[in-house]
Amino acid sequence: MVRRQKLFKKIRHTIFHKRHAFISQRKDWKTIVEFRGCKFWAGPDNKIEFVLLQDDGKYDICNFSAIERLVNRGDVCFDIGANIGVYSAVLSQLSGNDANTHSFEPVSHIRKRLTMNAKLNGFSHINVNDFALGASPETIDMNQVKEGV
Repeated sequence: MVRRQKLFKKIRHTIFHKRHAFISQRKDWKTIVEFRGCKFWAGPDNKIEFVLLQDDGKYDICNFSAIERLVNRGDVCFDIGANIGVYSAVLSQLSGNDANTHSFEPVSHIRKRLTMNAKLNGFSHINVNDFALGASPETIDMNQVKEGV
Protein backbone atom coordinates (compact mmCIF):
# COMPACT_ATOMS: atom_id res chain seq x y z
CA MET A 1 0.00 0.00 0.00
CA VAL A 2 2.81 2.43 0.89
CA ARG A 3 4.57 1.69 -2.40
CA ARG A 4 1.36 2.38 -4.31
CA GLN A 5 0.91 5.73 -2.53
CA LYS A 6 4.49 6.76 -3.33
CA LEU A 7 4.01 5.85 -6.98
CA PHE A 8 0.74 7.79 -7.15
CA LYS A 9 2.39 10.82 -5.50
CA LYS A 10 5.28 10.69 -8.00
CA ILE A 11 2.90 10.44 -10.96
CA ARG A 12 0.73 13.30 -9.68
CA HIS A 13 3.83 15.44 -9.09
CA THR A 14 5.11 14.76 -12.63
CA ILE A 15 1.73 15.49 -14.22
CA PHE A 16 1.41 18.77 -12.30
CA HIS A 17 4.85 19.98 -13.31
CA LYS A 18 4.38 19.03 -16.96
CA ARG A 19 0.98 20.73 -16.99
CA HIS A 20 2.42 23.79 -15.23
CA ALA A 21 5.27 23.99 -17.74
CA PHE A 22 2.81 23.64 -20.62
CA ILE A 23 0.32 26.23 -19.48
CA SER A 24 2.96 28.69 -18.30
CA GLN A 25 3.68 29.35 -21.98
CA ARG A 26 0.25 31.04 -22.20
CA LYS A 27 -0.08 34.50 -20.68
CA ASP A 28 -3.83 34.35 -20.04
CA TRP A 29 -4.21 31.34 -17.74
CA LYS A 30 -5.23 31.66 -14.10
CA THR A 31 -5.29 29.21 -11.25
CA ILE A 32 -6.32 29.53 -7.62
CA VAL A 33 -3.57 29.56 -4.99
CA GLU A 34 -3.94 29.59 -1.22
CA PHE A 35 -1.93 31.94 0.95
CA ARG A 36 -2.35 32.56 4.69
CA GLY A 37 -5.81 30.99 4.66
CA CYS A 38 -7.06 33.05 1.71
CA LYS A 39 -7.48 32.23 -1.98
CA PHE A 40 -6.19 34.23 -4.91
CA TRP A 41 -6.45 34.07 -8.68
CA ALA A 42 -2.89 33.85 -9.95
CA GLY A 43 -1.14 33.69 -13.28
CA PRO A 44 2.22 34.53 -14.82
CA ASP A 45 1.33 38.02 -16.06
CA ASN A 46 1.31 39.81 -12.68
CA LYS A 47 4.45 39.94 -10.52
CA ILE A 48 2.69 39.36 -7.19
CA GLU A 49 0.53 36.55 -8.59
CA PHE A 50 3.61 34.93 -10.09
CA VAL A 51 5.39 35.06 -6.72
CA LEU A 52 2.34 33.52 -5.01
CA LEU A 53 2.51 30.68 -7.54
CA GLN A 54 6.20 30.04 -6.89
CA ASP A 55 7.11 30.68 -3.26
CA ASP A 56 5.18 28.22 -1.06
CA GLY A 57 3.85 30.80 1.41
CA LYS A 58 7.00 32.88 1.78
CA TYR A 59 5.63 36.07 0.15
CA ASP A 60 6.36 39.01 2.50
CA ILE A 61 6.75 36.53 5.37
CA CYS A 62 8.07 39.12 7.88
CA ASN A 63 5.22 41.54 7.21
CA PHE A 64 2.53 38.88 7.46
CA SER A 65 4.05 37.43 10.63
CA ALA A 66 3.85 40.89 12.23
CA ILE A 67 0.33 41.52 10.91
CA GLU A 68 -0.91 38.23 12.33
CA ARG A 69 0.38 39.28 15.77
CA LEU A 70 -0.99 42.84 15.59
CA VAL A 71 -4.45 42.58 13.98
CA ASN A 72 -7.32 41.52 16.23
CA ARG A 73 -11.01 40.80 15.65
CA GLY A 74 -12.91 44.05 15.09
CA ASP A 75 -9.87 46.12 14.08
CA VAL A 76 -10.26 48.58 11.20
CA CYS A 77 -7.54 48.02 8.58
CA PHE A 78 -6.22 50.02 5.64
CA ASP A 79 -4.43 48.59 2.60
CA ILE A 80 -2.93 51.55 0.75
CA GLY A 81 -1.73 50.60 -2.70
CA ALA A 82 -3.69 47.37 -2.42
CA ASN A 83 -2.68 45.89 -5.78
CA ILE A 84 -4.43 42.50 -6.20
CA GLY A 85 -5.59 42.47 -2.57
CA VAL A 86 -3.30 40.02 -0.81
CA TYR A 87 -3.05 42.21 2.27
CA SER A 88 -6.74 43.21 2.02
CA ALA A 89 -7.89 39.59 2.11
CA VAL A 90 -5.61 38.60 4.99
CA LEU A 91 -6.57 41.74 6.95
CA SER A 92 -10.28 41.02 6.36
CA GLN A 93 -9.85 37.48 7.57
CA LEU A 94 -7.92 38.53 10.69
CA SER A 95 -10.26 41.40 11.63
CA GLY A 96 -13.24 39.07 11.26
CA ASN A 97 -15.27 41.57 9.29
CA ASP A 98 -14.50 42.43 5.69
CA ALA A 99 -16.39 45.76 6.12
CA ASN A 100 -13.52 46.81 8.43
CA THR A 101 -11.02 46.71 5.54
CA HIS A 102 -10.45 49.80 3.39
CA SER A 103 -8.40 49.17 0.24
CA PHE A 104 -6.99 51.85 -2.02
CA GLU A 105 -5.95 50.98 -5.59
CA PRO A 106 -6.09 53.62 -8.35
CA VAL A 107 -5.16 51.36 -11.30
CA SER A 108 -8.40 50.01 -12.78
CA HIS A 109 -7.24 46.65 -14.21
CA ILE A 110 -5.40 45.82 -10.98
CA ARG A 111 -8.38 46.95 -8.89
CA LYS A 112 -10.53 44.48 -10.86
CA ARG A 113 -8.20 41.67 -9.71
CA LEU A 114 -8.51 42.93 -6.14
CA THR A 115 -12.30 42.72 -6.42
CA MET A 116 -12.14 39.24 -7.98
CA ASN A 117 -9.93 38.02 -5.11
CA ALA A 118 -12.25 39.54 -2.50
CA LYS A 119 -15.23 37.72 -4.06
CA LEU A 120 -13.27 34.48 -4.29
CA ASN A 121 -12.83 34.63 -0.50
CA GLY A 122 -16.47 35.49 0.13
CA PHE A 123 -15.65 39.06 1.16
CA SER A 124 -18.46 41.22 -0.18
CA HIS A 125 -17.96 44.32 1.96
CA ILE A 126 -14.29 45.28 1.53
CA ASN A 127 -14.30 49.03 0.90
CA VAL A 128 -12.43 49.27 -2.41
CA ASN A 129 -11.48 52.85 -3.25
CA ASP A 130 -10.45 53.84 -6.78
CA PHE A 131 -7.97 56.53 -5.81
CA ALA A 132 -4.53 56.89 -4.25
CA LEU A 133 -3.76 58.51 -0.90
CA GLY A 134 -1.27 61.30 -0.39
CA ALA A 135 -0.15 64.01 2.01
CA SER A 136 -2.42 66.68 0.49
CA PRO A 137 -5.55 66.76 -1.66
CA GLU A 138 -4.36 67.24 -5.22
CA THR A 139 -4.50 65.69 -8.65
CA ILE A 140 -1.21 64.36 -10.00
CA ASP A 141 -0.08 62.37 -13.01
CA MET A 142 0.55 58.76 -12.21
CA ASN A 143 2.56 56.28 -14.23
CA GLN A 144 0.79 52.93 -14.58
CA VAL A 145 1.96 49.52 -15.58
CA LYS A 146 0.29 48.23 -18.69
CA GLU A 147 -2.17 45.41 -18.22
CA GLY A 148 -0.39 42.09 -18.59
CA VAL A 149 3.05 43.44 -17.66
